[in-house]
Amino acid sequence: EEYYFLIQSGSNHPMLQYARGGGYSMEVFSEKKLDISEKRTLCFRKPIPRKPVLADYNFLGENCPVVSERFKNLLESFELKDIQFLPAIVQDKDGVEHDGYYILHICNLIPCMDKEKSKWTPSDTKPGKAYEIEELILNNEALDEIPSDERLVFALWENILKVFFHKSV
Repeated sequence: EEYYFLIQSGSNHPMLQYARGGGYSMEVFSEKKLDISEKRTLCFRKPIPRKPVLADYNFLGENCPVVSERFKNLLESFELKDIQFLPAIVQDKDGVEHDGYYILHICNLIPCMDKEKSKWTPSDTKPGKAYEIEELILNNEALDEIPSDERLVFALWENILKVFFHKSV
């Protein structure tokens, strides 16, 4: 109950994707730090809402966060462990570019899925990793072994696109 993950709400918030030539879309699955000097270009993914509105917290695909400058500044104030902000421009459906967005790349991976209590499908190619998680139960004992300031924002090691925020954030 100490952790939250954010979900998309509202039917006017478009899902995002890499624009053609806008960057390497598989980079968000990297567990290593990435080049933050390069600006990525994102665009709206279909289906596009009739009146799309960008929020402070958007999604690149189903789970990868794209945050506004305001959200980035808030997160930076916590001096989070192993978090990167990959600069991005978001092109709307009319081709207008919106600057000041960042892909939240989390290298702070914590193995804390309770594999006995969770309902999940193992990955065929990555031992110990989850291909899909239907019901997730965190292992509190594993989390308690990590200092609280090192787990304010983290991604689940078992599935890197499951991002958690401590209630203090």
